Amino acid sequence: MLVFILFTIAITIAGYAVFQRYKESIKSDKQNELSGIAELKTKQISSWIEARRGDAQALRNDPLFLSEVERWLQQGGPTGETQTKLNERLASLQQAYVVYGYTSISLFDAHTMLRLSSSADEVPVQGMEKERLLESMRSGQIDFSDIHQKEINSGEEIEIELWAPLTSVKNGKARSIGAVLFRINPDYFLFPLIQHWPTFSPSAENLLVRRDGDEVVFLNELRNFKNTPLTMRFPLSKQQLLAAKAAMGQEGLAEGVDYRGVPVVGVLNKVAGTSWFMVSKIDKAEIYAPINQLAVWMAVLMLALVGAGGGITLFWRQKEKMQYENKLERLALATHLDYLAKYANDIVLLMDGTGKIVDFNDRALETYGYTAAELSGMNITFLRAMKFTPPLAEELAKIDLAETLRYESTHIKRNGVAIPVEASMRRIDISGEKFYQSIIRDITERKQAEEQLQFSNALLTTAHETTIDGILVVDPFGKIISLNRQFVNMWNIPEEIIESKSDDLALQFVLDKLVDPVRFLERVRHLNVHTQEISQDEIFLRDGRTLDRYSSPMVGAQGKYYGRAWYFRDITERKQAENELVRQKIFMWQVIDTDPNMIYVKDADGKFLMVNRALANFYGMEMQNMIGKSDGGINPSRKLLSGYLEPDTEAFKSGHDVMLAESSLMVNGKQHWYLTIKKPLPQADGSVYVMGIAVNITGQKLSEMKLAESYKELQRLTSHLENIKEEERTRIARELHDEMGAMLAALKMRVAWLASKLPPELPLLLEETAHISELVSDSVNTVRNIVRQLRPTLLEDVGIVAAIADYVKQFRQNTNIECILVLPEEGLTLEADQSSAIFRILQESLSNIAKHAQASKVDIVLTRRSNSLMMVVEDNGRGFIHASKDKSFGLLGIRERALIAGGKAKISSMYGQGTRVLVTVPYSKQSTHEYVDNL
Repeated sequence: MLVFILFTIAITIAGYAVFQRYKESIKSDKQNELSGIAELKTKQISSWIEARRGDAQALRNDPLFLSEVERWLQQGGPTGETQTKLNERLASLQQAYVVYGYTSISLFDAHTMLRLSSSADEVPVQGMEKERLLESMRSGQIDFSDIHQKEINSGEEIEIELWAPLTSVKNGKARSIGAVLFRINPDYFLFPLIQHWPTFSPSAENLLVRRDGDEVVFLNELRNFKNTPLTMRFPLSKQQLLAAKAAMGQEGLAEGVDYRGVPVVGVLNKVAGTSWFMVSKIDKAEIYAPINQLAVWMAVLMLALVGAGGGITLFWRQKEKMQYENKLERLALATHLDYLAKYANDIVLLMDGTGKIVDFNDRALETYGYTAAELSGMNITFLRAMKFTPPLAEELAKIDLAETLRYESTHIKRNGVAIPVEASMRRIDISGEKFYQSIIRDITERKQAEEQLQFSNALLTTAHETTIDGILVVDPFGKIISLNRQFVNMWNIPEEIIESKSDDLALQFVLDKLVDPVRFLERVRHLNVHTQEISQDEIFLRDGRTLDRYSSPMVGAQGKYYGRAWYFRDITERKQAENELVRQKIFMWQVIDTDPNMIYVKDADGKFLMVNRALANFYGMEMQNMIGKSDGGINPSRKLLSGYLEPDTEAFKSGHDVMLAESSLMVNGKQHWYLTIKKPLPQADGSVYVMGIAVNITGQKLSEMKLAESYKELQRLTSHLENIKEEERTRIARELHDEMGAMLAALKMRVAWLASKLPPELPLLLEETAHISELVSDSVNTVRNIVRQLRPTLLEDVGIVAAIADYVKQFRQNTNIECILVLPEEGLTLEADQSSAIFRILQESLSNIAKHAQASKVDIVLTRRSNSLMMVVEDNGRGFIHASKDKSFGLLGIRERALIAGGKAKISSMYGQGTRVLVTVPYSKQSTHEYVDNL
């Protein structure tokens, strides 16, 4: 016994040393694995967020989509073809992104009004959603919301919102035209991505949490509890909780408890750009499971040694053999159950023949949630869901026959939660009494994995059958594994060949349709020989169709080659469109090349990207020799084209069309004029090109010059005629005043003398002489008025100001129209021609008012400025339409008189709102004060 004890001690010490070293190695490996998985998951989430931002950025950078949206919204969002196209675009985007959890894509205008949506259930935004949408449009930045709950008709749903503002850039200024709202359900992609653990583990789990005030909120679906996103919360004061540590900002490796209260080891990481924290954790019991197993084996070894020693003792004590063996068996069973209770990961229950639980391990207490006192003596039927489990008596009868039984069932926890389990039961006879040992394993994760596998298979099958590509999958030896319906329709393979599953017939049927079957077959055989090459080419069918062929090897995680997948897409229409595009491009070049105008395109550095033959001939070069060169690079000393081809800086900077006309002196000494239009061409990468079209306008320019010279000669002639007319008026007025006035004065004197000689007895003669005298006086007044109209004496005697004041006063008396006259306080010194022109313009203006305006008030303002004299005549009459202005000789006369005086006249009127005549003539005298004359 002494030797046996010493040997046992030596084995125990050696085993303990190995056990400690093995324990530290396992712990380090598990921690490294946990850190790697945590970092991987954090990167995957960040990549997923950036990918979704990329989806939104791609849509907001689509110039065709932006232009269609802007035009449609500017039109008021009418129903029609544009609305249908935009709806189809949003629906196709959602269909393309549905695998990432997109549930709807909606278009809002700049006033946050819902315009279009890929989902019929979309409703207008309100509250915080509306504020976030407005803030995104104001900032012009893509905005990603946090995970939150959204109320829908059937309840609440978890979602994430992604706002993509739409902006239009015109004239260098950005203007918001609306925004696109993407709604994403994280249950479809994000949560499965988080929950997936790359290695087998019964307890490992990824948790996505965030801080909410003094609490930590769990964002994703949990492994051990269902329907918990955004509902499970714990206070931050629970310091041992790993989720609370992460929400408080702690990162890296940490130990504590999880939401179940189970001791765990985890890695805490912050998800960049969000309020989320990733907690990757695993139960300590799982990490130490290999260590516990080793401890069990060591315990078993020690038990074996003890059993050997006990055997020796029993050999010496044969008389007490039966009693000692019974005690030893009970002791071994109790010891075994103690070790199972301490280290086993599965539930272990020991029941008597009636199903009453007589012993259990710690895992049973943790799983079912009962206390030891409650579970002890409980019948197993209380833990089983009878709906899914056969009666206990039948199971025990089967175990009595076969001694063991393995089955799946459903158990119920104390809180009423049902869990799927896998149970293994066997019979144990102790001292002639039957006991039943049941080892129960929670298979919730396995069931979830099976459901996920079924979902993945269904998703793969749906994608396989609904894709527009024909798919053919073969094994490493070229044998057909599967082909989809699109492949059958694409190649028109008969049903009888598919049903026969003959590879040779199907292959021969395909080869018969190819233009070059030999090349096709050689390529297929080459790529099927365990090669990792990815292939893409085009094949041609005898019926004129063109197919795009793409193949990819199917390689497992360990590098095993499983075969190859072939994808075929009918690109006949695309090829036809490409050929049509080439034809149109050739036609466009023919049109541009034969255009007599000079056409070119330059980049931002001034280098030619495209020129036509007219421009090349102008330079005296070949078109291909000009590409990639600037004007300075072609001829540094040549300034010939600087007027209409360089520089293009204004078009680049302004962002709008620039038109300019310049003259150039040709080599032959003749002067030519060109009209050049420069149009900026924004590119998708943000750069800007400039297209220029130079038109030869030499003939037009020469005609304009001749017309201008003719107009100047006509003005000189008109001025001469006006001077002659004024001189003639002056001469007539002088003759009327001198001769006719003298004759009338003499006549009046003679009539007065005659009246003085008549006797009183002739009253009739006296009355007639008085009447003749009145007629002579009226004639004198008439002559005086005629003279004043032909040449106002005040105009020559006291100047233009007094003449205008007198004429306006006479106009007021004759027409009863209220006149407001504003004149300079001091007199004006003008040339005779200018004074006459201003006075005649005033006469014509007031004459038009009296004849046509039906006005009640006229404002006349004569103002002197530093170098000009301005007169404004404005009435409140009925005005006239623009078309009648050009037909009035009086208005034309006003303009011509102003031009003759070296000034200009502007006449403006609106029907029913009066007429305004503005005249300005040059004046170089100093200004004086003004006064207002209310006439």
